[in-house]
Amino acid sequence: MRRIREPRFLRSDGKPNFTTRIYEAELELDKVMNHRVETIPLKSAIGDLVKKMSETGYRRLPVVGGDNVLAGIVAATDVVNYFGGGSLNMIVKERHKMNIFKAYNERVERIMTSPAVHAELHEKLRDVVEKMYRYNVGGLPVTYQGKVVGFISEKDVVAYLQDSLEGRVSDHMSEDLAGISYADSLLEAMKRMIDTGYRRLIVYSGDKPVGVVSAMDVVRYLASDKPFQRAVNGRLEEALDVQVSEVATPEIITISGDATLKEAFDAMSRNGVGMLLVRSQEKIVGVITERDLLNSLALVRG
Repeated sequence: MRRIREPRFLRSDGKPNFTTRIYEAELELDKVMNHRVETIPLKSAIGDLVKKMSETGYRRLPVVGGDNVLAGIVAATDVVNYFGGGSLNMIVKERHKMNIFKAYNERVERIMTSPAVHAELHEKLRDVVEKMYRYNVGGLPVTYQGKVVGFISEKDVVAYLQDSLEGRVSDHMSEDLAGISYADSLLEAMKRMIDTGYRRLIVYSGDKPVGVVSAMDVVRYLASDKPFQRAVNGRLEEALDVQVSEVATPEIITISGDATLKEAFDAMSRNGVGMLLVRSQEKIVGVITERDLLNSLALVRG
């Protein structure tokens, strides 16, 4: 997307505006954010939403009204919540009586968060990261005069500052391993994601990790033909009556606790993931995520 420059220097009458906060200042977010932002129209069906998320790989989409004005934001976890994981599922139960076709045809605006936490184009990177922490979100739409012009994520920030990554994985990982059995139902996994606040669960066979199921795995399943093939009576319960193992990503990507944070970021980027399992002598001892890498940079101070 072309950089927006003229409004930084000129008023509507074409004269210099010496009072603007960003007069002749480099737009910091312009260097960090993703300009190829994907959005979803306000009146779109949730079925269209899951397809767009699945096709683009983006788990957070700004919801826009006319002229690309930001109206809200919807995340993969909202989709999980709506289809069976949490309180949004009451819409399906009460409004649509668990009919899968009606559930997919519901409008995105019913499950979006509005107003959306967002970043203004002129904001400092430090302030934007603080906002991510304050609202516990992994990314924010960036707006200029109310219109969406980009998106900035934890990954974007870490990539921009990766040369400053210091330390070992073992010093910044989390030992909290949220998991689920490969034989549990997809519905149980969805509920656990919402109840625990973890959008990724390690899939176990006994004590052995055999995969990872994420909110985006759920989205990809919902975007496929499989739910409708299973829902022979048009019931959403039928579509979700599937084992976790059939939806999860059957791949475990690990890294040694002795590895550097830069090596961890490189491994995440190379594999297109936001989390790695941490091993010590072939035993899984924790996880490290993009948020952990961001924490290590100590951008947010009191």
